Order: sequence, then C-alpha cells, then structure tokens
Amino acid sequence: MTLAGLSGISMCILMTHLNEIYCDANASHPLLPLVSEKLSEAMNEQSWLLSNPSSIHQRGQKAKSLVYLAKKLLIEKIGRADAEEIIFNSGATESLNSVIQSFQDSGDCVFTTNLEHSAVIEAVEASKASVREIISVDSKTLWIDEEALFEKMDSLRSQQGQRRFLFVLQLGNNEIGSIYPLESFLDRLRSYAREHGIDDQTFVLIDCAQSLCKLDDAVLRKVLYHCDYAAFSAHKIGALSGCGALWLRSGVPYQNVFYGGAQEKGRRPGTSNIAGIYSFYIALKYWSANQDALMDRLTQLRDHLYAGLLKIPGMTFHAFSVEKKSSFLPNILNFKVKDCPDESLLLNLDLHNIFASNTSACHSGTLQASHVLKALNLSDEEARSSIRLSLSILNSFEEIDTVIQTLQESVQRILENRKNAEVLFPEIISQ
Repeated sequence: MTLAGLSGISMCILMTHLNEIYCDANASHPLLPLVSEKLSEAMNEQSWLLSNPSSIHQRGQKAKSLVYLAKKLLIEKIGRADAEEIIFNSGATESLNSVIQSFQDSGDCVFTTNLEHSAVIEAVEASKASVREIISVDSKTLWIDEEALFEKMDSLRSQQGQRRFLFVLQLGNNEIGSIYPLESFLDRLRSYAREHGIDDQTFVLIDCAQSLCKLDDAVLRKVLYHCDYAAFSAHKIGALSGCGALWLRSGVPYQNVFYGGAQEKGRRPGTSNIAGIYSFYIALKYWSANQDALMDRLTQLRDHLYAGLLKIPGMTFHAFSVEKKSSFLPNILNFKVKDCPDESLLLNLDLHNIFASNTSACHSGTLQASHVLKALNLSDEEARSSIRLSLSILNSFEEIDTVIQTLQESVQRILENRKNAEVLFPEIISQ
C-alpha cells in the first residue's frame, strides 16, 4: 500500500511512529529489519516455521534442523563445541531461575551481588539452599570484597557436611552498564577451589543477557571458560521476545523446572518456539558478521550522547566516566539532573516521543526505586529521578542530537517552573 492509500487515522499513527526515538534497548532491542524481513518471508511460505520440530515429517525435520543450526551458531560464538549443551527456552529469567532452583539441598550455598537483575536476587531469596548470600558491591569500585568472600567460604567449608557452591553473576549490568572483572575473579575462584579440593563442587552461572554481542567474543569466551552455565535472551539483540537460551556444561547439576515431554533431551519440555529461535538465529548471525562495526557504532553514539548531556547544568552520571568507559557496555548511560525530581524528566521525554526508562523494565510501573542505584548510595528520590538511556544499533546521530536538545529544554523548563513555584508556594516546595 502507498502512503496515499492510508486513511487519516493510519497516517497519524504512521507519522507518530516515524517521529519516535527509542532509547530503551536494554529493556528490549528493536526488531532488526533483517529479522523482520526473514520472518515475514518464512511466515508467508506457511511452511516449516509453523511446524513442530518433534514431528517426523519433512516440515518438522526442517524445523528441527533450524534448531540445531541456531544451537551450533550460539555454541561456537561462546567458544564451546557441543551444540547439545544449549537449551532453548523463554529467556534469561527462565535460565537463571532453573539453575538456581537446581541448588536447593541442605548443603548448597548460593552467592550473588546486590547489583544483579531482580530475576537473580528474588530467585536467590526464594531458594531453599542452606546459605543464600547477597553480597554488597562497593559503590566506587563496583565490585565485591574478594577476601571477605573467600573467608566466608573457608568458614562454610569448616562446618560439617557436604557443600556445593553456586555463584550467580552478571557480566554486564542492565541498569548502569558496568562490566564485572570476572575473568580475574573466576581465575582466582577456580584456583581456590582446586587448592581446597572443591573444584567439582564449585559452579558459576553467568547472566549474559546484556553482554551477548556487546562485548568482544574473546572476552566472553575467557569468562565462560571458567563457568558452568550462561543465560541469554534473544530480544536483547533484536530478535523476538519470549525466546532465549541456557548454556550448561555437560555433567553439571540441573533440575528440570517443567515435565511432560522429551524436547531438549527432557531438560526443557514443551514445543520449541521455532519463530523465536529462527529470529534469534538471524539476529545472532547478523551481529556476528558485523560485530566490530556495530560495537564501534554503539560506542560512538554513547560517547556523542555523553558529550551532549555533560553540558546540562546539574548533570550527574551514575558510575560511568570517559576515563573508565572500557569497563562499561557500549550503549548505556544512567544519570540524574539536580532539582529535576521524581519522573518529571522521563515524562517530558515521553511527551516528545522519546522512550527511555528509569529502572529495569521488570520493575517499571512500580513505585520502587532501583535497587541497583540504591546500592550506589543514592536515596530513593535520587534513584526515582534517574534516567537510563540504552541505545540500539538502529539509533542515529540525528536522533541523539534530538534527545540532547529535548533534555536541555526540558531541564530548563522544569527548573524555571520550580523557581516560579518556590516564589508562589515556598512552604510546599521546601518540604
């Protein structure tokens, strides 16, 4: 259909969409055009994409072949060899929960940090493991006290009974973008485990939802070399929501969450989400073929945004700085502006069709302040007043300029309104 063939309402909707600027890629990356194109082609064929890979007929077997190809692509990307170590599921939340629930025995000890995604923290809190430790991260170094951790492990090992240790850690934080120094820590953890004869009782689960394709493959592979599990979500790289994967090293503990089918060798029963897996495959293939250029683009967009926002009076960035940018994911900035309270800035952006967030999407719609920002010693009000801009590879420099200009004008307007309110209602504003 041509533009001339659209109704007045449809034209308004289209023009509104064309003027939208989406800066919430950490919640969900926009569907890649190539993924949309390939899905549309496959759907129009009315063939294997709608088939069950457990069926023995030709269409079913073609769908099964696609599942294998997608597993092979992902397993090669993370530096492993056996495609059967991949389980496709609904996403990182399911992966994280299923592994944590596999450590429920009386001797199990589960460790994580207070900067993790809520899917981890709440799963650990709900766990029946005998030890559930949520370690506070230093607000300046953005890392834990390793010496205190090993002392805790010494204490637990000295107690009677068999122990299994599970560490659940993000590689790249979803709210502030910090990258944990996991390679050095895990090397030290494995050395400690070998030294004390508990290497086969020490397991590591890595949340890779935000880091897949946004870190060099070499970095990801070095980290996962020391690990036993890794969680991924397709929609974080421009594929469909509701699809993801769990990598688990052969032979490690794993307890089914679901029952009633032989799919994924009985480890995750239920009909495979072929459309989601296909979209994951296409997106992963695209990123893998262009990763250096795409990471460079994200970094340039982020740096351009940072330089523009830095000029706004009262601007404070949470954790990020240019000097430390190699320790952060390339597409995230989290910040607040002095005297711009509550969600005023976020609402101003939304009125201009600029879509951002002030916390993880899993907590949006609630009045809770971000637990990640509170862990950085921000007050509830400061955390609620903060904004996360997470960029996608589909953003343009022109869009970034618009975001900067809109924020500058919004801050100026909010501060002027606040100044006028102080004159008219001094007692209310001072409270």
